[in-house]
Parts: sequence; structure tokens; C-alpha cells
Amino acid sequence: MQRQNAFGLDVIVNGRVLPVIHHEGKNYIAAPWDRDFQLRFNVPFGSGRYLAVTSVDGLDIMTGKTASTQAGGYVLTPALSPTDNDIPGFRLNNSEVAAFHFGDRLDSYAAKLDKPANVGVIAVVFYEERPRFRRSRLSVSTKGGCMGGGLEGTRGGTLGGHATRGGGVGHDMGTEFGRRTEHKVDTTTFDRGREVARFVFEYASRENLVKAGVIKTAPLGEVNPFPGDSGPGCKPPEGWRG
Repeated sequence: MQRQNAFGLDVIVNGRVLPVIHHEGKNYIAAPWDRDFQLRFNVPFGSGRYLAVTSVDGLDIMTGKTASTQAGGYVLTPALSPTDNDIPGFRLNNSEVAAFHFGDRLDSYAAKLDKPANVGVIAVVFYEERPRFRRSRLSVSTKGGCMGGGLEGTRGGTLGGHATRGGGVGHDMGTEFGRRTEHKVDTTTFDRGREVARFVFEYASRENLVKAGVIKTAPLGEVNPFPGDSGPGCKPPEGWRG
């Protein structure tokens, strides 16, 4: 869970928030294999609407093109229930998305578009709205489905490499273009103001995060919570006078 002045981004699997691991100034997520996920956007109450421009594996989730901070996105108001601002996939049209699905990087949507350079990263930039427009409800600020195209992405990422499942250290996982899922939105206008928050998560399998040193298997040393069997009751320590 990441927060900046009440803004936030969570990655949700089976209704649960995946923990964020902080390592050497970057944020990582251990992604589970073969699971759908949603992105949950959090914006502050009582201060209008915000635009969320979102990138998954270097692709704009609205169009499938190479991600840019100047692209369109979702126009958000504060959520009245926890799932109100959950986004479950790459947008196909104003009624449906293709579910985000954690899988092998070679099966990712970016790899199938021949744009594998930034597989393994999720990011969002929030913009405030200039005061002349005030509307409510979750909306799409641009039309269009995920049809590919755009310029080739640039290389990046801390883990590096092109490892796949069972391979060496690297971004071994990517986001697949999953099953068709209903998710209805409207189209609106938005007068973009200044950037107010930004979140960037890199993700890989837990195994590869351990290999890369992002996750320490036992940073405080090995301990065993049940080292042996004992008789009933707790044996008082020597000198205990209860």
C-alpha cells in the first residue's frame, strides 16, 4: 500500500492488497503467478476530481500505445466503497476491458506488441483539475480501445534481464491481455492541472525478488516458532514467585 497526501495506488489480487517492498529507493511487488489483478486508485475526499494516467509494462492501459504522462486516463472522485475506483484491465471500449493477468513475460501484452523493454512495471500519475470543470463519477477522459501502435518504449528497470518462469534473475513476469470483463465508464472532459502524485512499482515473482536481494529470506536470522513439543502448561522460570 502506497500513499502520498491521501493519494494512493494498490494492486489487488483476490480482494487483497499486495504488499509493497521498499528496497534501495524503489518499490517492488511480489506478484503471484497466473492470477488476475486490479488497480485501485485512491484520491482525497472533498477536493474535486483527479485524472489518473496509468502505465502497465510501459503501455497506456486506455489505448495499448506506448505510455506517456500526457495521455488520457480515468477521471476519479473519492470512492464511497472500497472497489469504486478499481480498474480491472486494459480498456477495450466504454463497456469492457481485457483483464490484467500476471503471467510469463513472454506472454505479456507488451511482448505480443513487440514492446518488451519495460515489462515488469506499473505506474500512475495523478493530476488535479482546474476549477472550471466539476463533474462526478468514474469516467474515461479519452475514447479508444487497446489496439496497439505507438512508438517503441525505452529500456529500464532495476532487475533487468529477460528471464522467464524458472529462469535467472530479472523481470520474469508480465501482464497478459486477459479475459473480456464488463467494466462500464462514461466519456467526459477534464481540464488538466498540475501533477499531484506519482507511484511506480516494479514487479516480479517472489523467487526472482529473493534472487535479486529485494526480499531477504531471513533478514534477522532463522527462527522456528514451534521448535519442539512440551508438556501441558508453561513451566515457570527459575525464581518466579507468582
